[in-house]
Amino acid sequence: MKLATTLAVAPFLLGLTAVSTRAEETMQLAEATASNWSQVMNKGDVGALSAIYREDALVTAPTDELLDGRQAIAGYWDQAVKSGNRYFTNVEAANLQGDSLYEAGIWAAEIKTGAATPQVVGGNFVRVLDRQADGSWSIRLETWHRNPR
Repeated sequence: MKLATTLAVAPFLLGLTAVSTRAEETMQLAEATASNWSQVMNKGDVGALSAIYREDALVTAPTDELLDGRQAIAGYWDQAVKSGNRYFTNVEAANLQGDSLYEAGIWAAEIKTGAATPQVVGGNFVRVLDRQADGSWSIRLETWHRNPR
């Protein structure tokens, strides 16, 4: 009886392991894409940063602006880079469905306001990325919300 129970439960347990492994791999992928975004952003290379976005990407910025397309997104982030702002992201949840990666997390930024000490702000973000033919990931949709203070 124990052998029969073990054999009946084994596929279920193996399935849980596969789901767990997939979830871990998805989270690692999401963390890698978010880390790449932060690194490119904080290097100040707006050209490389805007290349992470699809040509037809949509972004709602922390300022509540709707940025439609790579050119508008590059213009927005160019101002942040020129101001010396630094951004950091931390993925809290991720889901991979086919060739789309969904990320949700928190962000923080050091905003240069002219004062001696930068203002620290933050909030949450959601991103949808699409796998490209070369295996890279490109942001299709991104929204940033600022925590009220």
